[in-house]
Amino acid sequence: MAKSKSKGLYPSHVAFMLIFLSLAMYLFFSIWPIAYSIYVAFTDANNYNIASEPRIRELQAQRANIINYLQNNRENVLKQVYAVDNYLGNAYSSLLTLKQIIQSSTPQNFSVAKVTEIRGTTDNALAYASSIITSNTTFLYYYANLGDVVSKAVTLIDGGIWADIDKIVGFKLILTEDDLAQLRTSVVPKIDQALSLLQTARDMLRQIETNYDSFVASDTKGLDEEIDKISMHFVGLNNFETLFSDSRFPNSIYKTLLF
Repeated sequence: MAKSKSKGLYPSHVAFMLIFLSLAMYLFFSIWPIAYSIYVAFTDANNYNIASEPRIRELQAQRANIINYLQNNRENVLKQVYAVDNYLGNAYSSLLTLKQIIQSSTPQNFSVAKVTEIRGTTDNALAYASSIITSNTTFLYYYANLGDVVSKAVTLIDGGIWADIDKIVGFKLILTEDDLAQLRTSVVPKIDQALSLLQTARDMLRQIETNYDSFVASDTKGLDEEIDKISMHFVGLNNFETLFSDSRFPNSIYKTLLF
């Protein structure tokens, strides 16, 4: 009579493989939390950056999209940079002409119509420049505070220069010496400030023209800073130095051992 053979549930090599995988998973899930806790102890982890990976990946994706866009559209962006520079240059020239008119005019030859023309030219140029700077196709607004500089210039021109001219000139057709003196005292200094701001903005634009890569890096600087802010950093033994420098910690250990 043939001898019956007993068979297990799994072949021996399958059983050993399952045992090995089970042990590996057990060791991994037992050691990993401890290892991670030890790693965290040597970082600047806090409740703000301890679980920031999803946000970091989101910011990194935004950064990559901006870089890709600016690199792939270099020619178009530079074309708009040149346009902004040209518009700001027109506004600069108009304000310079206005300054010369105020400084050199007399009550007999002061032209209100010419001032009105200069105002229209300046406002139009600044409106076109601002629309390009704030456009989401150029990313110019955040470059080296370019947007803030132009915004300050527009505010100064509109709320300072034109407001003072309206107050002094009003609906007059002919000005007096006193009117011109007031224009020279209150308006000319503001024109100088506006000219300085416009020149600063144009210098920034020319930096983009000569070093486009620096412009790209500047546009992603804010994202880089935010990524760094919410990332954990290795600080070595600084945490332990801080901990042991507080007398309450050694005392608590002593009391724990004592009782």
